[in-house]
Amino acid sequence: MRQPFEKRTFILRSVEVQGRLIELIPALPLDDEKPLRIVIDDPLPKKSREQEEKYHAMIGDIAKQFEHCGKTWSAEDMKRLLVDQFRRDTFKDPDIAQLWQSMDQVEMAPSLDGSGVVVFGVQTRRFPVKLAGIFIEWLYAFGSELNIQWSQP
Repeated sequence: MRQPFEKRTFILRSVEVQGRLIELIPALPLDDEKPLRIVIDDPLPKKSREQEEKYHAMIGDIAKQFEHCGKTWSAEDMKRLLVDQFRRDTFKDPDIAQLWQSMDQVEMAPSLDGSGVVVFGVQTRRFPVKLAGIFIEWLYAFGSELNIQWSQP
């Protein structure tokens, strides 16, 4: 009897992932009675325009009503702060960890003049539809903790 096989999803984005798949295939069990199903699928669907408009409006509401480090921030700067915290809060969530792993990793480097730090990485424009939906739910939760008054759509 074959051992249960753990479902695994790979996002084919790099030679490294391709190599792991190539190594995995010969080790897969062959069974005429209970064959494994291997699915090669289209890329993850991108977020909808409606989701994008929703979370940008929510970020704007938070930016207007919430102070961080003693000041309010522009919507664009607040978006960076919120996306960073959202990633930190959800990166290890087993339901969406694979989505995060499919995106570029966050990196930091000193600014060219050495006076600060520049952060590169997670951008909402690359959110798949599922991650964008979870981000909106996370924004609602974050905003409710701060008593954010949401503007009307």
